[in-house]
Amino acid sequence: MEKPNRAWSVEARLKFIEFRLYWEGRINRGDLQGHFGISTPQASLDLKAYTEIAPNNLFYDKQRKAYFVTDCFKPVLIIPNAKDYLTQLELISAENSSPFSHTSFIGEKPSFDVTQLPHRVVDAETLRSILRAINENKVLEIQYQSMTRLEPMWRWIAPHALASDGFRWHIRAYCFEKNKFIDFVFGRILAIRAEKNSEIVTSTDLEWNSWLELNIGPNPALSAAQRKGIELDYGMCEGTTSLVIREALQHYVKKQLGLDKIIPEGEVAPKNQHICLISEKRITPS
Repeated sequence: MEKPNRAWSVEARLKFIEFRLYWEGRINRGDLQGHFGISTPQASLDLKAYTEIAPNNLFYDKQRKAYFVTDCFKPVLIIPNAKDYLTQLELISAENSSPFSHTSFIGEKPSFDVTQLPHRVVDAETLRSILRAINENKVLEIQYQSMTRLEPMWRWIAPHALASDGFRWHIRAYCFEKNKFIDFVFGRILAIRAEKNSEIVTSTDLEWNSWLELNIGPNPALSAAQRKGIELDYGMCEGTTSLVIREALQHYVKKQLGLDKIIPEGEVAPKNQHICLISEKRITPS
């Protein structure tokens, strides 16, 4: 089938509509206006155009004043990919800590490279089911392969958030088998077969909703000159710098940085560990 001759801007808005329908299950004119800065009439025309392209993918709910995805939805403009979605979350996180948008200002790029790590698989349909469960407050029955069990088992979970440790994405969820909030690795979910309404109150996930401040400094076993080098490398002020992290994610941060415990002077050889954990405390972020 020959691709219609549409302007790039129109094509981008139509793909945006389909992206929102697939991942979030709904869209309205305000979504288009807010993202693209277009008028209300133009947003209406775009939604009408998408309805003509894929009439079976959406329906309009007059009470909620929005278009919703149908059970027979099939993408016609995008190829759903979990990596693309999760990369956009990473860009949002990067933008929150940067005065610039993620659109590069670089004109002449220097020769550069970025170390590649093994790709951790996230299935698009699994991610979509998890997102809908989070948005609609649902409990899912999943078949999960834990590393503490020889065989996979079915269990009920109530997902409420996503988290990345820099290497892989996790689902933060209440586990009905263990009766507590824990993390689940996307790639170890083998199947999802049922859902029901959740009565879990996500604010009771105290570890997720609590924050720690980790104070980090050079290993005291380093020489004075070496400690100064580490201070400059990590942007330390008066020999320390701090990280503010969710308590639920502290294990990942400490493991990656080798900060599993507070190190007394001289306990760890400096050649093996350049930085150490000086102190940690629970805080309320500003």
